Amino acid sequence: MESNNNKNTETIKFLCSYGGKILPRYTDDTLRYAGGLTRVLAVDRSISFTELMVKLGEFCGSSVNLWCQLLIGDLETLISITSDDRLRRDGRRSYLRRRPAVDSQSFLLRPFRVFTFGKGRSEGNKGMKTLLGGKGANLAEMASIGLSVPPGLTISPEACQEYQLNGKNLPEGLWEEILEGLETVEKDMGAFLGDPSKPLLLSVRSGAAISMPGMMDTVLNLGLNDEVVAGLASKSGERFAYDSYRRFLDMFGDVVLGIPHTLFEEKLEMLKNAKGVNLDTELTSSDLKELVEQYKNVYLETKGEKFPSDPKQQLLLAVKAVFDSWDSSRAIKYRSINQITGLKGTAVNIQCMVFGNMGNTSGTGVLFTRNPSTGEKKLYGEFLVNAQGEDVVAGIRTPEDLDTMKSCMPEAYKELVENCEILERHYKDMMVKLKSYLLGR
Repeated sequence: MESNNNKNTETIKFLCSYGGKILPRYTDDTLRYAGGLTRVLAVDRSISFTELMVKLGEFCGSSVNLWCQLLIGDLETLISITSDDRLRRDGRRSYLRRRPAVDSQSFLLRPFRVFTFGKGRSEGNKGMKTLLGGKGANLAEMASIGLSVPPGLTISPEACQEYQLNGKNLPEGLWEEILEGLETVEKDMGAFLGDPSKPLLLSVRSGAAISMPGMMDTVLNLGLNDEVVAGLASKSGERFAYDSYRRFLDMFGDVVLGIPHTLFEEKLEMLKNAKGVNLDTELTSSDLKELVEQYKNVYLETKGEKFPSDPKQQLLLAVKAVFDSWDSSRAIKYRSINQITGLKGTAVNIQCMVFGNMGNTSGTGVLFTRNPSTGEKKLYGEFLVNAQGEDVVAGIRTPEDLDTMKSCMPEAYKELVENCEILERHYKDMMVKLKSYLLGR
């Protein structure tokens, strides 16, 4: 609900999803509304039931039935809305959804702030940028068309707005919705946040409805601590595990806790000099273990407390940091320069990590499906072997042209070309920008 002070009235905005279906989530059979199109219907808070039904009929093109989902209920426990009294009591601060699986002209009132995606299914689509942000909407769309999108969840920009208005505290019930979405991702992956025997690591990224590249925050490799890194090392190798751990300690400290990145960078450079190497990739697993301990000491020296080792606390702090980055000075300045107005905040995209730093059979890169200058139908971009995404954008190492990938990773390159062709056919867009984390086959 939004207050309109100029007119001294209150406005309700209903999220109207139609053309989709209520389907059981395959992991636990919980019913979720998925697919279809989405629009927003704004009406005066004082609207009567009869007036609302007329507006919904105009919106849908025919008469409708209205249902309400209780906040503590599920899609199997619905209340029919048939009068002003029930509209006031049951419809307050809820979203509006059409329910064709029950009745071809039914609508459903319910809150919805967290949307999951992955493995050929999603709870959103490319038309939902206002609700999911640009990145979240496109992740949902790509998942639904069968691309290899790692499972994840998107927190709506509306939750960011609620967070800001709530004194920078998560709105009531949001953390429980996030954990519910995380449970879906964990079941998809067969891995669990904080479980050393089946470790799940996450990326936490921003994503407003209008792209603001580099203006808001990202955290990678979230979920690592001393116990989890040991479990990861036993499965995937010590060097990879401790390289990921030192990256996480650096990024989490900088982005979430405000510890200057230079303090971590100084430790890295001192260690490389002591070991007589020039590149990060030349450090051994023992070197990286030593670096991890030095990084943890940076937390003690600057914050007076230990690195937060509880993965769920890490996730909570990272989500709040992304919300906070919406109001960072650089983000505000960027919106001012580019005349970006009317946005409620940033979405938060929480997604399973795919690792480009597992050795010389993996890598990371950035590409366009065509040359952005000439329009030539040829992949255009660059990549790095044995690296993570920040290595490309931060200029830590000099990337290579994609033609090199064609010769050193032919199978991965072939799949990349196929995925880009699917994207162009689906989006009907000459240039689809794609940041890709590539795992050697």
